[in-house]
Formats: sequence, C-alpha cells, structure tokens
Amino acid sequence: MLKTVLPEIANQNVTWTSSDSEVATVDSNGKVVGKKRGTTNITVKTSNGLTDTCLVTIKAAPSSVNLSNTSLKMGVGETFTISETTNSGSYANAANLKWTSSDPSVAYVTKVQKTNKAVITAKKAGTTNIKIQTFNGKTAVCTLTVFPAPTSVNLNASTLKMGIGETFTISETTNSGSYANASNLNWTSSNTKVATIKKGSGNKAIISAVGKGTTNITIKTYNGITRTCKLTVYAAPTSVRLSNTSLTLKKGQTYTISESTNSGSYANAANLKWSSTNTKVATVTKGSANKATIKAVGKGTAYIKITLYNGKTAQCKVTVQ
Repeated sequence: MLKTVLPEIANQNVTWTSSDSEVATVDSNGKVVGKKRGTTNITVKTSNGLTDTCLVTIKAAPSSVNLSNTSLKMGVGETFTISETTNSGSYANAANLKWTSSDPSVAYVTKVQKTNKAVITAKKAGTTNIKIQTFNGKTAVCTLTVFPAPTSVNLNASTLKMGIGETFTISETTNSGSYANASNLNWTSSNTKVATIKKGSGNKAIISAVGKGTTNITIKTYNGITRTCKLTVYAAPTSVRLSNTSLTLKKGQTYTISESTNSGSYANAANLKWSSTNTKVATVTKGSANKATIKAVGKGTAYIKITLYNGKTAQCKVTVQ
C-alpha cells in the first residue's frame, strides 16, 4: 500500500498494523500479504497520531486461470487486447499478473495497468506463446501465429442494389498468407442517410438501407488497406410478380420459376423467401438471383409462394398429376 503524509516537510515516519494478522499481515513498508480468507483493517499511523484505514478482503487463492483466447492469428504490425479470468471465488491482483511472450521478436505483450488485460503487438511472421501467470504460479497459454501483413483486401460484392428497409451481410477476405483480426476491421458508409453498416461476427458486417441514393461501403484493415462496394438504394418494393401464376407438372418433374418486383424497387436475392404450402405435393429450392426450382413430388395441389424482405408476396398454384 502507498501512504501520503502532508505537508511534505512533515515527519514521514509511519507505522502499519493489521487488525487481524491471521487474515493478512503488513510490513513496515506497507506491503500486505494475505494469509487466509476473511477481512482485516490495515491501518497507517503517523508520528503525531493521525490514522487512515483500508478494509482488506482476502479471498481464496486462484486454483486456475483462463485466457479469452487459447489461439490467435495476427498480421505483422497488428495489435490485440487479450484478457484473463481466474476461477470462481478466486482473485488475482492485476498488479501481480505476469504476462510474457516466449518469443518477443515475433510478438511482445504489454500489461494494461490496473486491469486483467494485456496488449499483444505482432512484430514478424512466426509463432509464439503468450502466457499469463498469477501470483501463486497458476498459468494459461495462448498460441499465437503471426502472418505477413495484408497487402490487399476484397469484398464479396463490389456493387450492390438494395431496397429501403433491406439488410445485406457483406464480408471481406485478405490476400493469401495475410490476416486481419476481425476486431481491427473498420467498416464505414460514406452516406449514412442512404445506408448504415454495423460490424458483425468474424469478417462480416450488416448493411441496412435507410434512404434512396448511393453510398460507398468501405472496409479498412488495421494497416490501412481498403476496398469499396458501391451501393444504390431504391424505393422499397410495393409489389412482386412470379413468372407463372399456375403450373401443371407430372410427378418427378422440375420447373424453374422467377420473380420480379415492380419498377424502381429492388429485393436482394439473398432476402427472397420461397415456400410451399404442401411439400408432399411440391417443394421449392432457392436458386441463383431471382430464381427458384420447383419439384413435383406427389399428386395434388400446392401453392409456391415468394415473400420479399418487406412482406410483399405472390404465389403460383402448382397442380401435380
């Protein structure tokens, strides 16, 4: 513990005492050592009788420690914040946590003061073990592999068309042999009145169309490499049509049906929902773009239905002979 005696010209000599030395002891420098579970008051007293007290709670010593990650992939120059937790009912003072890297030339680790976290910085391609050790010697290890820094990044869509109220999951990939930690990916929209973007899991993000117009959706890696998708947002569809309103098929026969929304509207193919009212008569499987495949499986009648992201529907009556 640290003490402060004011003014600075006053006698700085103090005495330290513990109200229960079986719980914790304190030496002449204010160093507290926990002895058993419980509470005790640690008191500091000046030469002229002034005192201050700290209530100290001693918990069971940790019997295990875990890291937020047991394995990691990073790119050269990248940083990552790792954290530790001890087992339930145990405690490890953050000041007494010891973080080390088995090969600091590959990556080094820096403790974040007064927390259970540390920052890993990748230096060169290779592998190293990031280790946490509690005050009583309990350890946990994260295996880290460092790859070359990415020199390019790609998106799964370079252009997109969406309708107001629609969402789309966009994803990124870095070039072969490189890695960009998902927590360090930065997604932005050049016009948030047209579309917003929210980071999702892994290398994905969710685009939400909010107004008519155009915007650029940009991904930026930790080392500044970027890629952009041009997005055009249209009015939400007010109607949808199918290429057929009725069909007659023989058992085992298949048929490709397609949908179209009204002029000026758009429904992303990923958000089209196809269904059958009776799968014992006919099934439907989503195909590429705005198409789906109907398969006649049994005698009878079924309705094949298309539902847009905003609830607009159309259906085709299928009779299987």
